[in-house]
Amino acid sequence: MSDCVSQTTVYHPVPDDFKFDRSDQQKWIAADYQHFDMRLYSQQNDELFMDLCAGNKRITNLDLSLWQVETLVSMSCMFAGCSSLQTLDLSVWNTQRIYNMYRMFAGCSSLQTLDLSSFNTSSVLSMYGMFNNCRSLIALDLSNFDTSSVYSMGYMFAGCSSLQTLNLSGWNPRNLRNTYHMFEDCKSLQTLDLSGFTIKNNEDISPDMSMMFKNCNSLQTLNLSNLNTPGVNSMSWMFENCRSLQALDLSSFDTSDVTDMSYMFFGCSSLQTVNLSSFNTCNVTDMSYMFFGCSSLIVLDLSNFDTSKVKSMFSVFEDCTNLQTLNLSGWNTQRVQYISCMFRNCINLQTLNLSEWKTRNVTAMSQMFRDCTNLQSLDLSSFDTSSVNDMSGMFDGCTNLQTLVLSNPNFIIPSAHANMFEGCTSLTTAYYSDANKSVLQELLTPLGLTDDVTKHAFIKQ
Repeated sequence: MSDCVSQTTVYHPVPDDFKFDRSDQQKWIAADYQHFDMRLYSQQNDELFMDLCAGNKRITNLDLSLWQVETLVSMSCMFAGCSSLQTLDLSVWNTQRIYNMYRMFAGCSSLQTLDLSSFNTSSVLSMYGMFNNCRSLIALDLSNFDTSSVYSMGYMFAGCSSLQTLNLSGWNPRNLRNTYHMFEDCKSLQTLDLSGFTIKNNEDISPDMSMMFKNCNSLQTLNLSNLNTPGVNSMSWMFENCRSLQALDLSSFDTSDVTDMSYMFFGCSSLQTVNLSSFNTCNVTDMSYMFFGCSSLIVLDLSNFDTSKVKSMFSVFEDCTNLQTLNLSGWNTQRVQYISCMFRNCINLQTLNLSEWKTRNVTAMSQMFRDCTNLQSLDLSSFDTSSVNDMSGMFDGCTNLQTLVLSNPNFIIPSAHANMFEGCTSLTTAYYSDANKSVLQELLTPLGLTDDVTKHAFIKQ
């Protein structure tokens, strides 16, 4: 708690000659806190006031309903680190002047109930980490909160692993800039309505939504239907491991400034439908692992994606084991460098059109199609692999692959090509170029394919 409290501070509550030494704080009991009159504190002493409770690991039940706090303007880290605190009475507190609630209850890991119905938050600017790691809270009703001035909600509920019910109805934050890690590890939360949220674009600070719902394992219903996201630059890990979500409507999202979508839907294993029709990906540079493990997706149409700036597509569709139809038409891959494991273990994918792909800058293609057991043909005639240094396991486990077109004169097979065709037992035709003929002959002869010079192909008789 060194960032929230100082070591030794002198206070002037009742009586006037009372002195507070932080080294004695752990000896205090709940009754000791009831004698303070907060009206004696001026604005410049708000930081000193924070030391009264923060970090006290001894108190379990605290009634501060008699405290007069109307002169305070900050409650930053006020109860942070009170890890034994189970109940806290702040009823009738007047918080209308408070602008800072940064980490106010952070680390209150034993707090079971919390009634903040009297709170006036109309002046609050920061709620960053406000309930971070309140691991014992089961329900929280914050419907009375006025969040119109709040700009930061990062880590606000992160680590509230027992939280099952969270009422944010009526919330309409209009100045919100950062929501990164906001609900991370809220593993018991089942429903959440953020339809009133708006992210505000800011020229000085790029809004960030990374890891916002990471590890919300039980979340089944998530309403983001009106969530507007102008200016956001990162959505990485946003829904990672939301493995109970079956549907997501992100049609209101403005993604025109997003540069990072890596791991965005990673591990969303129950996701069956996702509406990305409004997505503008013109500035995205990283899509690695974006749909990794989305094992319930059957159809995915990403033809609207602008991938002209993307550099990494590493494992983007890996382990999408039920995916049968994937529309990537119009994808511009001219800047892509990494496509290793891109379609690995897409065991139900039957067709894949990559005939227009430009791969001049790609350096890694290892295991790109590994275990795509239902693919029957692949046309890679547009592939320029002159920069690729690794093709190991590229088609490993493609047990139904029958036809393969590798006829581009710049389809060069690098020295790192171990197990490139391992398990391709159904391969009957592989078209080659003069540049790769000799290496392909070495790799395909063990599979029973022989050179048919007239067809410029290795054929299995």
